[in-house]
Amino acid sequence: MKQFVFILAALLIFASCKKEKEVEPTTATGVPGGIGGKYNIAIFPLKGTLGITGKCFIKYACKEIPVKPVFDDSMATMVEPGYGPHSHFVALKAGYYYIKAIGKHQGNQLVGDTIIEIFENQNLGVDYNLQVK
Repeated sequence: MKQFVFILAALLIFASCKKEKEVEPTTATGVPGGIGGKYNIAIFPLKGTLGITGKCFIKYACKEIPVKPVFDDSMATMVEPGYGPHSHFVALKAGYYYIKAIGKHQGNQLVGDTIIEIFENQNLGVDYNLQVK
């Protein structure tokens, strides 16, 4: 009888243990990032402190600056009262993103790019200043 109670207790202990849920990568590459989340970003292309009008591009789930990127989304810059030229990307998941901005100033084309990381539990809306040259 003691052996039966011991086996039953052991089964209950093992059955009650919960395995932590593994976080599945959001892309085939295994790098997290993409749409369907709760985070919003605004990209402000700047030359020094001057806001630059143009277009911003985003590549989801990208940890390194690609040689020939294929972008997942883009948006022309806009000006809202109290803010300089910027682009919004919304409903992003935590993860990595390649951002590129292209604009013109005094007839010269300006380009800037960077990798950003959105962290789980960060502010839902974050502004990024991106210097262009």
